[in-house]
Amino acid sequence: MLLSIGMMVKNEEKYLDRCLISLNPILKKLDCELIIVDTGSTDNTVEIAQKYTNKIYFHQWNNNFSEMRNITLNYCSGNWFFCIDGDEVLENCDDILSFFESKIFKKYNSASIYVKNLVDLKDETNFSIFSSLRLFKKDKEFKYINAVHNQPVFKEPIRVLSTNCKHYGYISSDGELMERKFERTTIILKSEIEKDPSNIYYLNQLSVSYGMHKEYDKAVQYIQTAYDNLIYKKEDIKKYLYIYPQLCLSYFNVKDYVKVKKYANECLKYENHLIDIYYYLGIASMMLKENKEAISSLESFLENYENYYTTEKNISVIDYTLGRINEAYFSLYLLNREIKEYEKAKKYLLQIKDEKHNISKNILDLCITTREYYYIKQYEEQLFLNDNKNEMEKLYFAIENEKLKLNDDIVNLFNELFSHGSTFYNYLNEIRLDYINKKNIDIDLIYSLLGKMKLTNQPFYFADLIYYLIISELDISNLLSDLSFIKINEYLVYLSTKFKDFSESLYNYILEFTNNEDINSVRINKELCRYIILLNKLDRDKLVEIYKLYIELGVNYIEYVYSKFVLESERCQDVRTEEEMFFIYMNKAKIYKSNDTKLYIQYLRKSLEVYSYMKDVVEFLLDEEEKSMGNENNEFEQYKIKIKSTMKSLIENGDFKDVEVLIKEYESIVNNDVEIVLFKSQMALKNMNTSQNYM
Repeated sequence: MLLSIGMMVKNEEKYLDRCLISLNPILKKLDCELIIVDTGSTDNTVEIAQKYTNKIYFHQWNNNFSEMRNITLNYCSGNWFFCIDGDEVLENCDDILSFFESKIFKKYNSASIYVKNLVDLKDETNFSIFSSLRLFKKDKEFKYINAVHNQPVFKEPIRVLSTNCKHYGYISSDGELMERKFERTTIILKSEIEKDPSNIYYLNQLSVSYGMHKEYDKAVQYIQTAYDNLIYKKEDIKKYLYIYPQLCLSYFNVKDYVKVKKYANECLKYENHLIDIYYYLGIASMMLKENKEAISSLESFLENYENYYTTEKNISVIDYTLGRINEAYFSLYLLNREIKEYEKAKKYLLQIKDEKHNISKNILDLCITTREYYYIKQYEEQLFLNDNKNEMEKLYFAIENEKLKLNDDIVNLFNELFSHGSTFYNYLNEIRLDYINKKNIDIDLIYSLLGKMKLTNQPFYFADLIYYLIISELDISNLLSDLSFIKINEYLVYLSTKFKDFSESLYNYILEFTNNEDINSVRINKELCRYIILLNKLDRDKLVEIYKLYIELGVNYIEYVYSKFVLESERCQDVRTEEEMFFIYMNKAKIYKSNDTKLYIQYLRKSLEVYSYMKDVVEFLLDEEEKSMGNENNEFEQYKIKIKSTMKSLIENGDFKDVEVLIKEYESIVNNDVEIVLFKSQMALKNMNTSQNYM
């Protein structure tokens, strides 16, 4: 038999089916067998394996990877052995098949494939990669050694195959799996280090484990110990080159960029094709403000990246930075921009292929710096041709934010440049340009554009359309009816920032359409009033008008939205927002205003407690009530003076019966008035004198 595919597995149900499916082309096209040794699975691993082979064997796990791997090897009868794990999936098999079908294998004793260790399923740029020996001519000497990170005792020559294999065993989002693997691996490694404390390989692997576990200080401790032992023993450094990338990575993670530089430069004396070394050296130099060295190192990183799959590999080294190509491009963009090499900066920026770095915003910033405004339009056109709608939206968003800071001439230039085209944004700028240059608002074009898109999912700058309708005295309530209050507020904030006359325009609009009593109008006009109050840019008399309208509209709105039961029982737990609770209390205040001043004031204060944003409104109503009470008190005092004067005259004239009627009426209104007691005494005294005279 030509080939045996050998696997040892335990609880691998998550990826095993995908792994075995990826092996199908090899199993079908080559003279080969599939050997699986299970070391104690408690999930569906065995059932999945049985769909692909009947050569399944069972052995208890003994905490020694090499021994278990060698047990698997003993079951294999092929002349060659292919090792793969249950959480690995071949991306293609073509080069493996070609290796055997073309008889090239007869010239070699071993072959490697590229293994890509994925860290995050949502981000496949986050990975490490290495050339891993996986295919071996199976002679009597071939075996595995080391308890953990088992190593094959291989023979040269080695064929490097282009086959890629995705490894899912280190997905960091699977916390339970990572913790289990960390505990298992570190226990075995520490056990081996107890037997051989200066073992460079085990110290390096323990540093790798702690680094993956994000215990960076311990990762530094163990890799530094490995390096110190390497120097102390005067070993051949070229045999242990894997030490240097791990040194650089470990010190990189603790932000010790001086040490990163030291070990990176030392490594380059022995080997100049380790891609990670150039990346770490470049970023470390950049952080240390050594820009020239940073640029040189990162350019060397790019060169190694381009030639990665055609350059001979050191199979002991795992490469972690291949997925950081976009970070390298972005760093070179920043570095070249800083030294005013703008064309180079642009070149590197345009090489970036991810969405993390907001390419459009940076292109815009760069072109504003260099005043290459027309290039921004060319960039938009290229995005349009590539149907890159997402990046176009980012560009438009960046332009609109930037325009709020630019002078009018540059803003108008942007409007002109981007008024040409067929995107919604192009039409918006056409409308803007018509208004700015001709003071003409193309209502037909506005309604045509609104008919093609929904404002609910448009960015803030499309609020210009709302402004044009407002100043044209056209009703916007139906247009905004589907928008949330959050979205309406986003639009209003932008409009108040952009247009100086926005508060006045909004005020005039509200007065024009405040009598519309349908729910949409009430809802929208209430929100517009609220925003005017918060802006606080109108004169006092106009604000007072808006205060009154806001309360009226808000009370009407909650009567539409809530049942009588909720309104009357003041059920806070059933009310969606603080503002709506504010209106429920305002509704109660309205009920008591004319017949119970104490309760009226109490509900005004309650409303302020739940919605302090309306402090000015409530204080206005309280002041109004105080003034009203003050006027009533003045009128009452005048009434008391007048009544008492009448009583005094009547007493002097002896008209006691008329006085008694007035006193009875007065005391029904005013209690415990001392002057009334005095009048009663005077009447009693005069009655007494009159009686004595008769006697």
